Amino acid sequence: MGFATGGHVPEKNLILAGLGPHARRIYYPLLEKYAARYGLRLPLLIDVRSQEASVRRYLEGRSLQPESLYFVEDSDRQQNFLPLSILPTLNNLMHSRKLDGIIVSTEPQAHKAYVLWAIQNSIDVLLDKPVTAPPRVSNDVRAARQVYEDYQEMEALLRESHSNVIIQAQRRGHNGYLCIKEYLTEFVRQFGIPLSYVDLYHADGMWAMPDELFERENHPYKYGYGKLMHSGYHFIDLFAWLTEVNGLISRKEPDSIDITVRRFTPYDFLHQVDSADYQRLFKTDRFAPFFTPEKLEAARSFGEQDVYILCQLKRGDLVVTTASINLQQNSFSRRSWEQPAPDTYKGNGRVRHERVNLQ
Repeated sequence: MGFATGGHVPEKNLILAGLGPHARRIYYPLLEKYAARYGLRLPLLIDVRSQEASVRRYLEGRSLQPESLYFVEDSDRQQNFLPLSILPTLNNLMHSRKLDGIIVSTEPQAHKAYVLWAIQNSIDVLLDKPVTAPPRVSNDVRAARQVYEDYQEMEALLRESHSNVIIQAQRRGHNGYLCIKEYLTEFVRQFGIPLSYVDLYHADGMWAMPDELFERENHPYKYGYGKLMHSGYHFIDLFAWLTEVNGLISRKEPDSIDITVRRFTPYDFLHQVDSADYQRLFKTDRFAPFFTPEKLEAARSFGEQDVYILCQLKRGDLVVTTASINLQQNSFSRRSWEQPAPDTYKGNGRVRHERVNLQ
């Protein structure tokens, strides 16, 4: 595959791990768009076996073609280390050419395995959020602590590596938010007054049908995590990024945080809109199997659809910044059909709302 543009362009070899909706919408089109300009090559694309047919269909006719495909068995994807079966492929690739980076866009439970391998081999990483998502992270405090332990493990390895690991947090690159951050920085530096109130609201405008709550693999709930590890991640990051400006005033810089959290889960939703409601609204009883006592009990362990956070950044016992962060996936939607549309990522009746209010 040649990418000549009138002069020699140094070759850049990238691995893409995961070709889900986000990668198909963002990463792959960008790789195609800039392949010639930057000499981008894709020696390897990795996905899970259950997605093989879908991946091959997507790649038909694309201007950029992976040199090879590797499909991990679904049973091997949720581990802290890569399955032994893929290591010969990766080792042969490293020995045959210089690898410049890996884009990790897999299901989050597989993130850690790819990141650890890349760091140990000094390969740069572009990682989808979240960093990691252990099973039941929304319901089990030990799993929640594991997220921080995973981060510490990666950080320790990075000290001995030449890797650069970047987490996707797109709003930090949005021109509107960059303008706001610049203004806040100048204001706080000039007047010495901290950011006192932050109101963040985001709604995905989704209506997940009962079967999707139990079966969906993209932005799932069944693994025990939800909105906070989906699109909500960006707004927690946005809050942390904007409130950095308080650090410009050393005598008022916060040193602790008080947090109160409430959530709305699939278990709640299945009672809010119950089997009789679906029968009435869609004239079908096909959702009835998802309202059995066994299914409802299973939904207790699912990740959140909505989360509501009230927090205060404090210095000692003094409040510096109060924040209200309201994040919903189960929100106003134009969906009026029971079967999901082909594009569930941005389509399927989704209506998104985003609001930021700063004082």
